[in-house]
Amino acid sequence: MTSEAIEYQYYQIKARFPDTDSSPDDGINRRVFVRQEIDEWSGKKSNKRQVDLFILALDKFQKLDPKERLSYFQVAGIHGQPFQVVYDIMIQEVIPQFPEDHQASWRQHAESWRLPFWDWARKGRVPDLAKYPTITVPRPEGGSMRIDNPLFQFRMPTDRPMRSEGVGTENTWENDSEQEDYKNFGNAIGTSRWPDEEDQNPTSEGWRHGVVNNRKVADAFNAHEGYNDKNHGPAAEMVFRLLTVPMDYTTFASTNPTSKDQNVEGLGLRA
Repeated sequence: MTSEAIEYQYYQIKARFPDTDSSPDDGINRRVFVRQEIDEWSGKKSNKRQVDLFILALDKFQKLDPKERLSYFQVAGIHGQPFQVVYDIMIQEVIPQFPEDHQASWRQHAESWRLPFWDWARKGRVPDLAKYPTITVPRPEGGSMRIDNPLFQFRMPTDRPMRSEGVGTENTWENDSEQEDYKNFGNAIGTSRWPDEEDQNPTSEGWRHGVVNNRKVADAFNAHEGYNDKNHGPAAEMVFRLLTVPMDYTTFASTNPTSKDQNVEGLGLRA
């Protein structure tokens, strides 16, 4: 390797367990915190402080300089991990801003937090917490404030197109069509969620700043067209069939024909 080679840093992900009488090394007898569905989690009054911590930490996470290896921009570019970063921001940056006599309570909520999951098939819509462009969070000094909702959209904290950080500048795709689609993301400052056709034009203002159409997301989940342009019913029904119809893994995991007599097309399993 040359002296100019990139020096990668690795981020240790630590498991967090509830306090127990067992030894810290006795992992087999220790429980982990329950991971909750996002709508159920955010809808419980008892979880309000966790939700507030999550939003405040995610907001700070998204505002990190894109050049930082553990910025939201770079972490999200490799499949959204590790979310240990969000927890560390809660503990190290968000909670210390609150009055000292309240910090123990905030820390208790942070310690039991786990990133919620989205049961997209069951409800077939965007989670409530991600629907609106702004959200109310507590001020450390008291009262509340409205901030841009980090679950609604990501915007480059530099207010410059993603191309400024290398998105769309390297040819890593198998064909010209895929490469052209990838290049289009370089023009964007904000992310989009199911943009209208005119807003998919990479030179449009809609594409540049990002467009969010939650209604179209719900419509797509509930009137899903398969690979053969047939409507196979809601996504929830198709997932149910995937999980209940006996089949081998090769048939389950691929749209390629197999030697089995399994009638995959009739089940509407392909997207």
